[in-house]
Amino acid sequence: LAMAATFPATGTGFGTFSTAYPLFRSPEVRLFYRHAHNDAVQLAAEAGLAGVLLALLVLVPLAARLPAALAGDAPPLAAGLALGWLTFVVHALVDFPFHLPASAATAAALSGALLGLSWNNGRA
Repeated sequence: LAMAATFPATGTGFGTFSTAYPLFRSPEVRLFYRHAHNDAVQLAAEAGLAGVLLALLVLVPLAARLPAALAGDAPPLAAGLALGWLTFVVHALVDFPFHLPASAATAAALSGALLGLSWNNGRA
């Protein structure tokens, strides 16, 4: 979080956490971490406010569709896509799954499919 506060606008740059981390590590910590072990914190540190706002451009519309998808007010496929996406969100609460390209690509595909569905009176 100190790294994100030091570089608030654009962060340190994607993929630079391991390079910038030693500057912010407290003297008591002797371990070296390549990742923040929290996707949101690492995004804020590496991409700054600009990256967080870009991520919110996708996450806010997606979150707005979730209630309708889970309530059955959308095409049947929407519920499965929403549950798959929520699985990644719950996983991200206890781990950092988006550092794995396969997980990030799957979450992106689920997000794109959910946002791209035709929502005409609950029918595809």
